[in-house]
Amino acid sequence: MSTLEDVKRSVEEEAVKLAGSSLPVFEKYRMLNLLHDRLCREAVQRAEEWMVAQGFGAPREPYCWFELGSGGRGERTIGNDQDHGLMYGDMDVTQPELMHTSSHQEYFALFSQRISYELEQAGYPLCSGNVMASNRRWRHDMAEWQQTILSWIESQGIDEIRYLLMLSDMRAIYGDRMLCYRLKAWMHRRLYENKKLQHRFAQHSLLHDIPLGLFRNLRYERWGEHAGEYDLKEGGYYQLVNTVRILAIAHHIEATETKERLSELYRSGVLSVSDYERWLDALACMLNVRLQHHVRLHEEGKAQHNYIDARNWGRERLKEWKDILSFLKRQQKRLRQIV
Repeated sequence: MSTLEDVKRSVEEEAVKLAGSSLPVFEKYRMLNLLHDRLCREAVQRAEEWMVAQGFGAPREPYCWFELGSGGRGERTIGNDQDHGLMYGDMDVTQPELMHTSSHQEYFALFSQRISYELEQAGYPLCSGNVMASNRRWRHDMAEWQQTILSWIESQGIDEIRYLLMLSDMRAIYGDRMLCYRLKAWMHRRLYENKKLQHRFAQHSLLHDIPLGLFRNLRYERWGEHAGEYDLKEGGYYQLVNTVRILAIAHHIEATETKERLSELYRSGVLSVSDYERWLDALACMLNVRLQHHVRLHEEGKAQHNYIDARNWGRERLKEWKDILSFLKRQQKRLRQIV
């Protein structure tokens, strides 16, 4: 059995090779994220083995470990941090008296901590926002997950809106995948039926302004370590995936990958041919720039981040990026009208 270090090395080598290949960018990401998934599955398996070796035993009931964020969307590059959750058991919210005992909760708490440890050893930094199964917020049995989601829907606070959007990216990686599929279908039905909530999603999207000035000037970081640089994540990529995510929720589309969400929006008649192609071109450009940038940092032995000196971009790349941002600005405004 290969070590996590071996698989991690394979991921890094494949990322470098793919970044320089002539393959379509979506195929590059598909191949790269298959390796990421393999590494994550091995980390969970090792955590299971550790639990047994320490005398805690194997999991005594079904569970599913799932990815969130770029991992959930199949958009990892290289050196991404951890974003994940866990569910276990198979109970219904209508029977709260069947909540799991503290021993079950303690077992899966320790198990989740070990998974995060194994992933960290494999090169995935801990999530700075603590969106990990080791955090109680992202680890529940089925009934608790349902109750938690209902409480977020009821609250509709800024944090709760963010949690619901993050959870809509959930993708089963290891364990009983039917647990994840069932919870996801249950959640999406409630999000789709709640038009007031969708309006709140649209309002939330406008909190992330497109960094393009009145005269099509890019807005750069003004302070700190990356002053004078451009934030690739907050400078268009997040706004793109979030707008598509909200559109998918509003039209009862459960896909997690941004590309697949766009395809289903097109097939269902929500997007015209021209809009669909424009969205795909924008996504492909942003994914390609992210991959090239992160691979370059890796080759230079630098810590991964999303800041780039866009002032060194050529005229064509700069125009293409500004055109994408202008398109995203229009789509953000349209989102308020659609939902």
